[in-house]
This record gives sequence, structure tokens and C-alpha cells, in this order.
Amino acid sequence: MVAMLGGVVFGADIAVWNLSLFKISATVSTLIANLAPLWVGLLSYLLFKKRSGSLFWTGTALAIVGMAILVGFQNIIGLKFNAGILLALLASLLYAIYILITKGVLQKISTVTFMFYNMLAASIFLLAINLFRNNNMTHFSEPAWLYLVGLGVICQVAGWLTINHSLRFLEPTKVSIALLSQTVIACFWATILLNERLELNEIIGSVIVLVGIAVTFLKTGKSIT
Repeated sequence: MVAMLGGVVFGADIAVWNLSLFKISATVSTLIANLAPLWVGLLSYLLFKKRSGSLFWTGTALAIVGMAILVGFQNIIGLKFNAGILLALLASLLYAIYILITKGVLQKISTVTFMFYNMLAASIFLLAINLFRNNNMTHFSEPAWLYLVGLGVICQVAGWLTINHSLRFLEPTKVSIALLSQTVIACFWATILLNERLELNEIIGSVIVLVGIAVTFLKTGKSIT
């Protein structure tokens, strides 16, 4: 039951984030959606009284600053507050809730079993939304179908299997902040697969993001989670 609830939350996160892309740029939407570690830290304290500690907040702040540098301040300066920003913020909150929900249930069932019920619920939820909005779900070109299959198999199934499996061993705060490395890794693969050239701000931002993530994994004399 909890796995299916997590699936609904995950589906809502995907839906809300994609809706935000119609209102604001993908760059800004991704940056805002990656504020999830802040929500995870706050909700962990408010709901479970778990203090994340100074290293987590310092590392998170560094990582978010790095993200801002990576995506470019020109995309942030002059940004007008609108529905797209609210949707991206909601997506980040739903992302955090999903991580917190899945942590508990993954201690009781296998990752594969969890993924089955989780993705089943997410798929049904998203199907209902698409039917409600009368979105096209079948008339795509062959290349588009191949891209969709790749997204489903590699990004969703393989990607989320590894993420959910990591939640069996790591605290939600650490998983959420580690996931900020997705943007850095995306830049790396873009240089290889798309022959893109990294700008100086992307290199500096990527380094700061990785340093911020590393800081959150440092250990002190006391438990920080």
C-alpha cells in the first residue's frame, strides 16, 4: 500500500514538473526542482525529529550555489515569479516526500517488488492525468517511440532501481543531495555523446556541486542524521 502511495506521489512529481516546463525554461525548472534536499532535511526534522547537522546544510548550500553557477546566473536574474516557479517548487516538495516515503517501505520488501507496485501506481496515475487532459499518447514517429522506450528502460527502470536500492542503505538526506550530481553527470555525457563544449561556469559549478555533495558525507564525532 505504501509502495503504491509512493508511486502516486512520484507520478504527481513527474506531472507537475513537466507542467512547469510550459511556464518557465527547463534550466530554471530543473534548478528549482533540485531544491528537494532542503525539503528532505526540513521534513526529516519536523516529522521524525532527525537533525541533519551542520555538514549537511553546509554541503547542501554549496551544492545549490554550484547548481546556480552551472545553469548560469543569467537564467536566474530577472526571473519573474509565476505559476511555473510554483509548479517547480511543488515538484521539488513531492520529490522529497517520495524519498521519505520510500525509505521506510524499502526496509521491509525487496527493491524489485517495491518498484513493481510503485511504477504500476505511477503509471495508472499518469495515464489518468493524460486522459483527463486529452493528451496524445499513441501517434508518435518511430524515432520518438525509440526515445520513449530508452527513457522508460534506462532512465526510469534502471535509474530508479539504483536510486531506490540506495535508500535501503543510506539516509534520505544523503540520497537527495547525492542526486544533485545528475546535472553534473549530464554535462559530462553531453560532451561525449553530443559533442558539446563545457563553458567555464559549467566546469566551476560542477566542481562546487561535487564538493558540496562530498561535504555532506563527511563524518563528525556525532551522528548528523
